[in-house]
Amino acid sequence: MIIETEQYRRWSKNDYVRMAETGILADGERTELFEGVILTLSPNNPPHANSVSRLTMMLAKYFQEKIVRVQLPLDVSDHSLPEPDFAIVAADALQDDAHPQTADLVIEVADSSLKFDRTEKMSLYARAKIPEYWIVNVADRVLEVYREPAEDSQASLGWAYRRREVFEPEQAVCPLALQQAEFSVAQMF
Repeated sequence: MIIETEQYRRWSKNDYVRMAETGILADGERTELFEGVILTLSPNNPPHANSVSRLTMMLAKYFQEKIVRVQLPLDVSDHSLPEPDFAIVAADALQDDAHPQTADLVIEVADSSLKFDRTEKMSLYARAKIPEYWIVNVADRVLEVYREPAEDSQASLGWAYRRREVFEPEQAVCPLALQQAEFSVAQMF
């Protein structure tokens, strides 16, 4: 008898954490749990790494009253534990025994992951009601800013952002969480 339907196990965040703790996931291997699927992340190439370095300096300078988390887990659902390049969280969101469940701003630096970040990740962060999501689009050297999460039956996870703005290198952007700060897009690349 041949079974034609493939079956997949959908992993929970608790399963994922146990796999990491017991060594099933290789130490140092860059992975992320997305909707029950364990994704292997691409290595950070120089353009990606350089943007992350520049943004680390910029974000730390302006977000002194908040926590700037760099490539660390964000607990957005029972089956997703993404590790965005940046998550800006309130200081009181940190707990000794858990990852933050929300953020004021999430930033992904995208080159090879651009399509996934624009669709799947965007829908995941909107569903988690993250008020603002930025994609630093390395290939096109622009910043994509997404705001106003809302239900959207056309989106992959049923949620999207109502507003999308694209900022060119000569422009600046003010994050919702820190309106008095102005970030130069050119300095992100």
